Amino acid sequence: MKTTLPNGLTLEGTAQQVISVASQLGYKISSKDFYTSSTHGAMYIKDMNTTHLRNAILKQYREWVATLSLIRNPEKLVREMVNGLTDETWLNMVKEYSTRAEE
Repeated sequence: MKTTLPNGLTLEGTAQQVISVASQLGYKISSKDFYTSSTHGAMYIKDMNTTHLRNAILKQYREWVATLSLIRNPEKLVREMVNGLTDETWLNMVKEYSTRAEE
């Protein structure tokens, strides 16, 4: 994977290597800041194309909704729906998407 830090330095390697080097340089990057795309591999969320980001958000949401149909206990189903999708990577993608202007 490849990402550019706020200081303009470009890092390339595995997600773990990028996290490690960024940390050594004083930048905090979490594994939750990466999305593993089925077509592009590990990607830093901030570097994702807006259309790809939108599609990834919707894909994970569809997968979560599909798991709801497997829950037979009404109380558990309601609890899951009220709590919503809580995956931190997904939440980071939604947060990043919300900062982008419409294309």
